[in-house]
Amino acid sequence: MSHDRRWQIFPAQLELTAQISQRLGCHPVVAQLLLNRNLSSMSDLRCFLDPEMRPDGVFPDVLMIPVLTLVHQAVLYSKRILVYADYDVDGMTSTALMVSFLRSLGATPAFKLPHRFKDGYGLSMAQVAWMQTFDMVITLDCGVTNVAEITAIVSNGKTEVLVLDHHTIPDPVPPAHGILNPKVLPETHGLYGLCTAGLVYVFMKAYCQTYGHDYPLHAQLDLVALGTLADVAPLVGENRRFVSQGLRVLSQRRRPGIDALLRESDFDRGYVSARDVGFVIAPRLNAAGRLADPMFGAQLLMTTDITESESLARSLCQMNMDRQAIGQAVLDESLKQIKEQKLDQNPVLVLHGMAWHAGVIGIAASKLVEQFGRPVVMISDTGELGRGSARTCGEVDIYRLLCAGRDLFSKFGGHKEAAGFSILSERIPELRHVLVQYARETLSPENLSPIVQIDANLSPMDVGLTLVEALQQLAPFGAANPTPIFYTNQWTPIDMRLVGKGRHVKVTFSTMSGDRVVDAIGFGLAHKLPALQQKNPELAFHLEVNTWGGGALPQFQLVDVR
Repeated sequence: MSHDRRWQIFPAQLELTAQISQRLGCHPVVAQLLLNRNLSSMSDLRCFLDPEMRPDGVFPDVLMIPVLTLVHQAVLYSKRILVYADYDVDGMTSTALMVSFLRSLGATPAFKLPHRFKDGYGLSMAQVAWMQTFDMVITLDCGVTNVAEITAIVSNGKTEVLVLDHHTIPDPVPPAHGILNPKVLPETHGLYGLCTAGLVYVFMKAYCQTYGHDYPLHAQLDLVALGTLADVAPLVGENRRFVSQGLRVLSQRRRPGIDALLRESDFDRGYVSARDVGFVIAPRLNAAGRLADPMFGAQLLMTTDITESESLARSLCQMNMDRQAIGQAVLDESLKQIKEQKLDQNPVLVLHGMAWHAGVIGIAASKLVEQFGRPVVMISDTGELGRGSARTCGEVDIYRLLCAGRDLFSKFGGHKEAAGFSILSERIPELRHVLVQYARETLSPENLSPIVQIDANLSPMDVGLTLVEALQQLAPFGAANPTPIFYTNQWTPIDMRLVGKGRHVKVTFSTMSGDRVVDAIGFGLAHKLPALQQKNPELAFHLEVNTWGGGALPQFQLVDVR
């Protein structure tokens, strides 16, 4: 199977980019990037460059008012409120936002984030009787699929259920007293892509406007940005403004828990970027939900006590190190299994190990996808029951692929990029056979090839700090607004060496005329050395600034070479 990536380049629209560049006063390359992001009107383009200009997105009154009214009455009559959320970072940030807000209204809500393995995702029938001891249950980042459980909870005629969730709405809808879900809005609506942290923020803002409650809403945007980025929500519409403002709030480190976590992580930069959330903060919070109890994460985000925040930050950093060690052991075992059983000849990798930690197999699957360029299904097996996590590559819909074996699953759910399931241990060999057979019949090497979406062909004249600076107008980068990738074949390598234990490659390029040079780094691209030894290799790259040694020079971060 081919592991080569397919390159797709957006068509250059020179006349249009010249017009946009002139009207918006932006760099022509930035104008091209805006067109690549499917922005259709001049006002959309302006709002993308300056998210502050975007008009506020609002939910229709018919959806928002019932939720506002019920919460207001619950606070007014001192009803017993339970906040129940998911165990990931979106669940933790949503909980911190909602619980802190309810406390500011004078309520004393209980809150719970379920244990990944003891409780499972969402509501469970085992907790119905306990939930019925509350007057109101507010579910965050879960609940919209829990039709049976919510039917059971409300059957007592006393407990009200409100669902704030961004997952796909099923048919039938649960009989909750109020549901706020951005998926009921048109896809073009600014709030459509909200995660639950963003949804809670919109709810809080509407409550403050409706009931005249004075609350420091802007100061909560650090948690909104954190939840949005960790949940890989699309950075368009309202999310773009929430994240760009929220990262500034996050960088002020006013929340004791976040400050303690960054200090414990030896993070010393002044500004916390979207990338820092993805690589520093989110993994440490997620480690609690993967290995232990997600309540640690929610408490860290809510505490105002310095000593408690430092203690929780230390625990979370230790959990993350444990998670990395456990994950590496699972990865090593997987690679051994692939080699010994020659599984890399299959179009889909189906791996299982006794007592592999179910909290890390999803991360291991993603790493194997990257290495082998095909879908990966990882199963943690207890000897009786297997818990599976699947990740995909290229154009393969992993949910559809797993549907070939859906009769074998005890539980099953997911979407195009990722899916999960549970299965009786004795059925695992049959599942592997079914999936490999189905993949052989339906997948081609083209389906499996990852796509490198190239934004523009960059001339050597364009490579400079002026453009690097101009590109920052498009930040923050993430889902639906990826870091721009450029193409060139106009540079000659004049020096190259392997670095990072032979895994990465460092190159110095020169223009044909020899009047300019630029350094480049290619992480994990040591195998591209032969391609780089050509006179004019084709490069796909991010354009960055290298500030090493106190200077500032443009630099290529290589994405692919051919």
